[in-house]
Amino acid sequence: MVSRIGSIIAIAEIKAAALLDALPDGKAKSNNEAINGICRALISRKTPLLPTARLVSEEGGKANPHFPLERTIFNSYSKVIRIWKKAYYDIMNIDADAPLAANDVESIDTSVLDSTTGNLVER
Repeated sequence: MVSRIGSIIAIAEIKAAALLDALPDGKAKSNNEAINGICRALISRKTPLLPTARLVSEEGGKANPHFPLERTIFNSYSKVIRIWKKAYYDIMNIDADAPLAANDVESIDTSVLDSTTGNLVER
């Protein structure tokens, strides 16, 4: 049985694989693959770390001196980072309630709320 965190990571891996498969072979694809691997490692830790461009660049630079720098990752490889950042936030907010749709907000009974909160909900 896969844990909830494992399923979040699996979804991110599927999205990243689809992104990587769409790229043509070359330096950009290999850099995206390397960034993807580092992001996966950061998220898979016991205490996940937010995969920012700076952290990914630092981690990648430890093993490869030609790894893309922070600005390059931020400007050219942000799609991979975005996938893993969403996974990070999903993991960190795993116990949070699902957000309400706009239509569901209208059905909240404001009679049990204090007047300030009730006014905010009714807006």
